[in-house]
Amino acid sequence: MGLWKNIVALLLLLSSCAALAEKFTIAAASDLRYALNEVIVEYRKQYPNHEPTVIYGSSGKMTTQIVNGAPYDIFFSADIGFPQKLHAEGFAVTEPAVYAIGRVVLWSANHDASQLTLKDLAADTFRRIAIAQPAHAPSGQRDKEAMQDAGVGSG
Repeated sequence: MGLWKNIVALLLLLSSCAALAEKFTIAAASDLRYALNEVIVEYRKQYPNHEPTVIYGSSGKMTTQIVNGAPYDIFFSADIGFPQKLHAEGFAVTEPAVYAIGRVVLWSANHDASQLTLKDLAADTFRRIAIAQPAHAPSGQRDKEAMQDAGVGSG
């Protein structure tokens, strides 16, 4: 149910572009690819004459591109800090809005992850932990911070 509420919210955001232009470009964080592709399919059903183009990439790199003149009409960032910065510096017309909240998810091929907490990852039974690259992905940075807060790893 939560995913569909977010998809509906994204559709509403996209539909606001309907009055602006038939062609528009969306810059979106890579982790939105699957959800946003579904949203675009639904959007095209409602607005068959519109041609949204989606470019996926790093939120930080897209922020830099926008500052340097990239012609994006909508920006879906993985971290609210990037659009807030753009707005503060005059690169966004409207105040940024949060469209989703990310959560740390534990997955294991060898352990029942539904019973694990972040603190459990400090145990010797876990030799490797994979997260997105913190320097490039906001989700990786949040994962790193959460694990450090839980006493996992050296950083």
